[in-house]
Amino acid sequence: QIQLGRFIERCQAEAIPISAFHYGSGYSTRGKQRYVFTWNASKFPDPIAINQQFKAAGMRLVANIKPCLLDDHPAYASVAARGGFIREASTGNPVVEPFWDGRGAYLDFTAPDDVAWWQTGLRTQILKKGIDAGWNDNNEYAIQSEQAQSAGWGQAMPLHRSRPLHGLLMTRATYEAQQSYGREHGRDEAVFTVTPCRPSRSAAVRADVVRGQYDQLGDAALEYSHWLANELVWHVQCGTRCGRLFWTIARS
Repeated sequence: QIQLGRFIERCQAEAIPISAFHYGSGYSTRGKQRYVFTWNASKFPDPIAINQQFKAAGMRLVANIKPCLLDDHPAYASVAARGGFIREASTGNPVVEPFWDGRGAYLDFTAPDDVAWWQTGLRTQILKKGIDAGWNDNNEYAIQSEQAQSAGWGQAMPLHRSRPLHGLLMTRATYEAQQSYGREHGRDEAVFTVTPCRPSRSAAVRADVVRGQYDQLGDAALEYSHWLANELVWHVQCGTRCGRLFWTIARS
């Protein structure tokens, strides 16, 4: 939190224009693991205060949120007990698979109770803390179990049929929660949210070129040019983050 305060002050001192700041998932860490809708109090003892400092500097805020709860997440047991998560067709148990240095289960956005849990968490732990928008991350639903199934709004369906829906449904749930929260607080402005997965009228698309390792500089340029073309002709709200890149350049 102290470092972010210094960052804000430096941007102001250098007259660097920033319209929005994206929180990565580090604000929700315990060790290397991420716990959605929680804040690491040792890093952020007063998130509302630092978020107000961002706002005073004219920066809007976007926070990373993930649809998978690790099996030691504070809310995991309660969500599992009420029948939440993507489940195994054969056993009825949550599908638990590796996720962010742990093991966890994905929320089922074809189950109204999971959508309600998500929107409540977003309102209480993100929007009420002063964040403007959600960055709907890791919503590809790359679940490996062939027994995985979603609730399908009361008609269970294999995950391979519903997988493409979850990124869109998660983004829509975030969009609708932001929209209703904004209206409750007298803000009737356009709603903005972010997703790395699939174009959606509810969100801007974000691509990551992070921790890339390339044998030739041209390989990285080719990957970036692919996303630049998307930004120009495929989707009007498409952006790319380039960060923490490192190179292994062959010497002749």
